[in-house]
Amino acid sequence: MDKDKQLAALKQGFDELADLFVALGDETRQHLIMTLFDLPCKQQGGARVGEITAKTHLSRPAVSHHLKILRLAGVVGMRKEGTKNYYYLETGGSQWQQLASLSTDLVELLKYLNEGKVK
Repeated sequence: MDKDKQLAALKQGFDELADLFVALGDETRQHLIMTLFDLPCKQQGGARVGEITAKTHLSRPAVSHHLKILRLAGVVGMRKEGTKNYYYLETGGSQWQQLASLSTDLVELLKYLNEGKVK
């Protein structure tokens, strides 16, 4: 594959994952992701906003705001039980595989550029 095609493929990958990069690029959301690792996972039912808030330095509205962004990016999932919402890290989404693939493609392109082998 030539350099232009590789660059076009990388651009498409970045475009497809734009919401994920925005979600992961915020330090507060990174903290929330790390917090969710210590709370009940999807199979255990997830955690409510109050439980998540108790584990952070954030207000309840701030946690809800950041969870919404993480949900839209596919990082966090939510299940409803009546009027209660339970949140968990989303492990089944394709965005993680797409991110891994994009990273691999980027590393390969950089390696070839460094070696001067890309046309």
